[in-house]
Amino acid sequence: MKKKPVIISAAAILVLAGGAFGFNALGKNKNETELVNVAAVKLEKKDIDDSIGISGSIKGEEYPIENSQQSKCIKVNVAVGDYVKKGDVLFEFDKDSLQTQYDKLVQGYNTERDKMETEHRINERNLENAKNTNSAVISKAKQKIRDAENARDNAYNQYNNIVNEYNALVEYANGLLQHPDITDEKSETAAEYRSTVEQYINLEEKMEFLHSGLSEYDNAVTAAYDAYDEVRMSDNGSIQSAQDVLDAEQFAQYSIEQNDIDQLDEQIKKCVVKADRDGIITALNVREGAMPYGDTLCTITDVNNYFITASLSETKIYKLEEGMKASVKTVATGDEEIDGTLSEISSIADISANMESNAKTYGIKIDITDRDKLDKVFLGMTASARIILSTTKNVYAVPYDSIISENDKYYVYLAEPSDVGYTVSKTEIEKGIETNYLTIISGAKIKDGTIVVSMPETVEVGKKVNLILE
Repeated sequence: MKKKPVIISAAAILVLAGGAFGFNALGKNKNETELVNVAAVKLEKKDIDDSIGISGSIKGEEYPIENSQQSKCIKVNVAVGDYVKKGDVLFEFDKDSLQTQYDKLVQGYNTERDKMETEHRINERNLENAKNTNSAVISKAKQKIRDAENARDNAYNQYNNIVNEYNALVEYANGLLQHPDITDEKSETAAEYRSTVEQYINLEEKMEFLHSGLSEYDNAVTAAYDAYDEVRMSDNGSIQSAQDVLDAEQFAQYSIEQNDIDQLDEQIKKCVVKADRDGIITALNVREGAMPYGDTLCTITDVNNYFITASLSETKIYKLEEGMKASVKTVATGDEEIDGTLSEISSIADISANMESNAKTYGIKIDITDRDKLDKVFLGMTASARIILSTTKNVYAVPYDSIISENDKYYVYLAEPSDVGYTVSKTEIEKGIETNYLTIISGAKIKDGTIVVSMPETVEVGKKVNLILE
């Protein structure tokens, strides 16, 4: 018997269809409730820094202003936290007593100076007078020598002339004796002879007289020279005495020392204390109406050269070199990085910081070099920094907790798209450089877009998961 065909109404079809749809929907929702939410990272190539992290606070170079005051402060122009510029007046101290002492010393010093300058002029005049007197006396003595020598020379010339005349007459008389008529007393020759003899006899008396006086002229010349030498020695002594008095002035001392005046002047100038640089007042040891206390009046901290100091263990310090780049963050600026440079590494362990342990730590200093971001940094801010040891470019990296180790091999869990959510799989990798947080990896399935589960302990191979991408 043939079966009759079953005729189903449109409403029934809708019911059945609705039933089927409802079943599938219920089944899907059930599966979705079983998916586990897991943290994961999507790989892309990046530059990875190997670094050492430190923490500290923002500091500036401190420049104390020395306390050399000996009087009370009468005015304080600054407070802690004030920004000052070089040349600004910070404090004023009482200078009245110092000024009184200074004026008294200057007056006394000027009086002594005027007195010594007057004595100096007198001594110079005495020396000049001694020299002028000496010159006149010497000139006069020289003239006497010249006069004596002229008189002597005239006497000798006169004597020599008479001697020459006498010798000529004697020679003439001797010639007349050779004349034939000389024997005739009445001859002209005889008369001439007698006259000539009478002449040279008269000259002989005069010649002897002049000769006897020549020694007096010689003695006069000698006496004139002796007088010259005596005058010269005497007057040279007067000049030297005057010169000695003048020379002795350089050893004269004021009862009031210029050094004392200068010291007081310096103290008076220091009564007005000015900033020697730009910066912020970070310590203040002065109050109006009182003597300052301590070795310093205040401390100015340079706000144009910020830095961070920290200590590192001996296991890390050896990795560092001065000049390494650093990246600085502060609590206030969040994730914004500020450039810095490792500027100092102590070569001596900080014993005071490790009194209760054998651990050795060494101090370091990181300068903030990004001048454009200094306005975002303030003294005392909590800060952290990464000192960059090396940089590996264009690699894949994952948090080191993402890697598992089995039988001396390394693996990561992958989240691969599936019909429902993602399915967990496992792949072997090669590990590269490890940093403080990331580890460089490579492998057959490691490429752009690969999704790696961050917490492998929360999944297993084949498990369906939903992703929370980091």
